Amino acid sequence: MLTIQDRVYGEHTFTSKLIIDLINSPQVQRLKGISQFGPPDKWYFKTGFSRFEHSIGVAILLAKLGASIEVQATGLLHDAGHTAFSHVADWLFGNPEDEGLNDRLYYQTISSGEISSILRRNSIPPSSIKNITDFPILKRNIPNMCADSIDYCLRELIINGQKEKSQQILKNLSVFDEKIIFTSKEPAKLYANEFNKLNNEHWTGWKAVTVYTIMKRMFTLALDNDIITREDFSKTDQHILNKVYSCQIPEIHEDIKILETQTYQPAEHPKKIRFCDPEFLQDEKLIKLSQVDKEFANKIKEIMA
Repeated sequence: MLTIQDRVYGEHTFTSKLIIDLINSPQVQRLKGISQFGPPDKWYFKTGFSRFEHSIGVAILLAKLGASIEVQATGLLHDAGHTAFSHVADWLFGNPEDEGLNDRLYYQTISSGEISSILRRNSIPPSSIKNITDFPILKRNIPNMCADSIDYCLRELIINGQKEKSQQILKNLSVFDEKIIFTSKEPAKLYANEFNKLNNEHWTGWKAVTVYTIMKRMFTLALDNDIITREDFSKTDQHILNKVYSCQIPEIHEDIKILETQTYQPAEHPKKIRFCDPEFLQDEKLIKLSQVDKEFANKIKEIMA
């Protein structure tokens, strides 16, 4: 057994040897050294949490919603391929409007090393969980809800001092037709408003975009001067930080100072938009919030414009 004290879900005990072995695997443990928000706390304007904490949280949420052990394992592993600094790497090697680099590295990660061995010992070929979207309770594209996006939203609400809202949302979640839905309109609207607010004020806000822009500039210079390599991004944030802090390139240290002191000027750059239009049960029928709430529907149109 493995007991976890989680800031969102409280105390949870894993009893499955599969889950426990995966948690203890080097690839999952590496996620402790990767910031969920991308930049490390000392370079960012708010305190974050690790990809490890989020991954554990997704597995716990799936367990609470009655998902199978296979789906819980997939939820635990869904971020296992994440690079150092999370989606900052998309700005270097991928598409910042898509932020899909992790998805492309996911299968490569679970089909090699100890994770692959653990899965096969438990009669789960990595290929059987290759497509995360095969499990809609775990992963659905925006504007739909899924365990992945729900967990990082609830986790950030608690960091922002909104534990009561987080718990109100959590207790009104249910599963219908293998999808996560709300039991009624009110908690659906609460969640949607908070999720979309986080998108506007944080995830696509000017401060986040500016920090990502500076980090892209700094890491591009470090890559061009062989201070770091692309392979370094398969390790941890601190591994790369050690290299850039010890380098002798003045421009890099100037950017570090800007990040540490938060003396940056607003930058404009496209970034992946996240928004939610949750579903809830009404008279035994599944309804999207935008179908019955004109004000909210107009907000969604504004986000998508």
